[in-house]
Amino acid sequence: MRTGLITALILLSQVLFSQDLPDESALFARTGLSGTARTIGSADAYGSVGADMGCIGINPAGLGIYRSTDFSITPMVQIGSNEAIYDGNHTIVHKPSFYLGQGGFVFTKIYKNASDNTGNQMGFSGSHPLKSISFAIDFDESNTFDRNQNYGATNTTRSLIDGYADILNQNQLPISNAPYEIQLAGQANFLGLNQTTGLYYSNIKAPVTQSADILSRGAINRINVALGANLQDKLYIGVALAVPILNYSITNDFTETPQSNAVQDYTFNTVTQETGFGFNGILGLIYRPFPFMRIGAAYHLPTWYSMNENYQIGFNEDTASYSIGTGSQPFQLPAFKYGLRTPMKGNFGASFYYKQYGFISVDYEIQNVGATFIHVPNDSLGNESYYNQTIKSTYTYTHTVHAGLEAAIKILRLRAGYSFSSSPFKKDQEVTAGYTDVRNAFTAGLGIRLTHFYVDLAYVYGWSKDASYQLTNTYAVNSIYNTNTILLTVGWKFEAGAKNKSSNQQRTQSPRYTPPPVDNDPKY
Repeated sequence: MRTGLITALILLSQVLFSQDLPDESALFARTGLSGTARTIGSADAYGSVGADMGCIGINPAGLGIYRSTDFSITPMVQIGSNEAIYDGNHTIVHKPSFYLGQGGFVFTKIYKNASDNTGNQMGFSGSHPLKSISFAIDFDESNTFDRNQNYGATNTTRSLIDGYADILNQNQLPISNAPYEIQLAGQANFLGLNQTTGLYYSNIKAPVTQSADILSRGAINRINVALGANLQDKLYIGVALAVPILNYSITNDFTETPQSNAVQDYTFNTVTQETGFGFNGILGLIYRPFPFMRIGAAYHLPTWYSMNENYQIGFNEDTASYSIGTGSQPFQLPAFKYGLRTPMKGNFGASFYYKQYGFISVDYEIQNVGATFIHVPNDSLGNESYYNQTIKSTYTYTHTVHAGLEAAIKILRLRAGYSFSSSPFKKDQEVTAGYTDVRNAFTAGLGIRLTHFYVDLAYVYGWSKDASYQLTNTYAVNSIYNTNTILLTVGWKFEAGAKNKSSNQQRTQSPRYTPPPVDNDPKY
């Protein structure tokens, strides 16, 4: 996202590569499964379930279902496996990662003399419908970018430098005004100029052996502050405010070895770093029309980010290295600051309970990835319009379905779930047919619930297919990406504080509420 004509040309030539998609907007807008091992074990189908810290980032109204004060922490380990297909060649690499997936606490206050369900159809009677409130501070990781990719093949059609010559000729640019990558190639005399036609040509001729290592790192971590309330065990309302912290980097080492030239090989190295912080919020409610059923809805506000990008590039051949002007390797471009707004999201859910033995839950989410907006300060060249028009014409709505269940057998909990997220691309906008970044996740989990202490374990198998063009657009790099993730949540529940709402009653110490050994929620 560098300013000026350089940026537009680099984007047009697709020099930069995002981990999951050709555009970073979709990468940052979409989120994965997040929360505790309990919510993820049920595929995050918690839009109407609640009573777990994992509900804060889904529907904070679930905090109103709490009957205890809660503390939990969730470390996790993930092993990603990427199979890259380039010109028919398959290359598989693995990347293990360790994270702190979640950590936080919930403080609950019980109102002992709240009115009972003898009033109107909403269950409100008397003047004191509020039964409890819960306040939470929580940290979670809503998206992770850790991924290794490697690809390689013999390109019999064209070299990287052929692509650079095309950029110069199509835009009628002298090398001195070209993107820095092309300037470096010109210094190495890899580009020639036909004095008669005025067209550039490549001095590196196919066939060439091409290979690359692409290392993506970083995550979006959120600090959440949330409040939930219980109105007569019928209506639960909640609000959450979050500060997401974005940290993303991608390193691309591209090597090309000509088979019939004096140059043995040369390597381009690019490093892009994106950092930023933002603000968003969630408004939610859950309604219990029947003792065995809950329905929920949540509105996720857009996220506003203040972003900073740093970009550096190095170019080396077997006998020399090159730089711009008097600069040294690698060449560091000035930092670029911009604004990013990722789109709102709607969540709708329903869950069904069978006595104290468990539940089945389904959530649906909708988000328009094409509504992502980039703001470029002091934009005299119209880059902001170009970026946003490209996003709008490329991306569309994503539809996500989460389905999960939990079974309770005394102190044991058994869980399973499935999550599906549709492609963010508009029709025929994907790089390769069939590689549309549709995301699937199969989950399983188990837990032990004691009176105060609990522990949950979850496993997630994720699967997706995406594609992008690399430094040359002769062949797309098609990738099949699988992840195996294990999460462990350890938590402790305390007695919720009790408060008598009637100020006229004597200030006597009343018994404090002790959560039942089955679950936080006495209805299940």
